[in-house]
Amino acid sequence: MKNIESLIPLIKTYLGETVGGFLIIVLILSTVYKSIFDSGLFQHLIIVVRFKRWKIDKDIKELTELIDYGNLKENVKSKYKAKLRSLYLQRQLLTKETKIEILDILSSYVDEVKAVRLYNSCKKVLRYKSHSNKLDFKLGHQINELQAKKHKNWALITYWLLATPAAVWVMYEHYHLIYKQPIGTGSNISFLIIFGVYIIWIFLLAYILRRFLRRSNAWELLNMSRIQ
Repeated sequence: MKNIESLIPLIKTYLGETVGGFLIIVLILSTVYKSIFDSGLFQHLIIVVRFKRWKIDKDIKELTELIDYGNLKENVKSKYKAKLRSLYLQRQLLTKETKIEILDILSSYVDEVKAVRLYNSCKKVLRYKSHSNKLDFKLGHQINELQAKKHKNWALITYWLLATPAAVWVMYEHYHLIYKQPIGTGSNISFLIIFGVYIIWIFLLAYILRRFLRRSNAWELLNMSRIQ
């Protein structure tokens, strides 16, 4: 950060206030990103993802060995084969879902990636109907196509109504930084804090609206194309 502070006068002189200010912010963001990367945070996240896959692979290997060499009774072997198939489907679909019936349904969709994404966002309003072997709305959560479209439209309108003023505020602060006060490390850090609050607000808003869209996502999932 000290190196950036020493470059600020040169950047402002040769690039001007607007372009120079933008470049300074980019440099600070790059420095922050590098600091986070050097701290090992991203490596830890990658390790967590790899550990989950390794855990499933390990369970698959142990179950396969148990089935092949465990001298099990046929009824017990059948149970472990079903569990093994469940693990294979979890690995393929990249989901935490463990019920084999639901995994079979998700894998039967033409676009299984989208199906898993939608299911993860709306499973709290869905139930599995064993007699018909399909997913359906829980009682009291049913909606039709028109209602699903209305929910999505309202969510989109609400998102922009709440996100746009925050974006305008961030742009105003950026304008104030560039044109109304000397550019320095302190002022740029203040802008980064404001920008960070804006990002948190956007993610929080998206999370709340995602919950609001559960039923419309459920309707979309239940009406997606499946392999015949």
